[in-house]
Amino acid sequence: MGVNEMMEANDLEPREQAERRFDSSRNALLAVLALTCANIVLAITNADFFFLFSAYIPMDLLYIGAEYSNASGTFAFSALGIIAAFATASIYGIVWLASKKYRVWIIAALVYFVIDTLLSIPWLMDYFSEGVDFSALIEVAFIAWIMYYLITGTMAWYKLRTMSPSDEFEQGEQTIGDAEEKA
Repeated sequence: MGVNEMMEANDLEPREQAERRFDSSRNALLAVLALTCANIVLAITNADFFFLFSAYIPMDLLYIGAEYSNASGTFAFSALGIIAAFATASIYGIVWLASKKYRVWIIAALVYFVIDTLLSIPWLMDYFSEGVDFSALIEVAFIAWIMYYLITGTMAWYKLRTMSPSDEFEQGEQTIGDAEEKA
């Protein structure tokens, strides 16, 4: 959140604040999906560049598929590796879609991202074993950023779940009552 967004958030009712936090966590989830799918396509097309962040599990499955199909001496991706990569990446998309209607799905997103992050630790340790790598630092920062948004989204879901509709109505009445008293 930027400074202006934080100032605006302070002016919002608790329900609106929680809804914004939840929506921000869904947007972070969509960023994970988009960057991962883009990197899968870039890897399949043998592009010379990649985005600095991808979910680990889909990319690892893609490269495992490539290793098994490498019998011809060329770097080719197997259909099974490609399907597995897109299938595991699509979990983020499914959770993103499901969390719009059923907010509890944000917990599934957090759990899946934590599992993905834990599995990526050995890979990240390899980057840091050779010294400090700037791209690995950005990768860790992005993981922390996504983790922050998924945790705050889960907390927002819980807050929204525990708020009753009458709380929102009473807060509105108090605001109106306070304004009448001041007038």
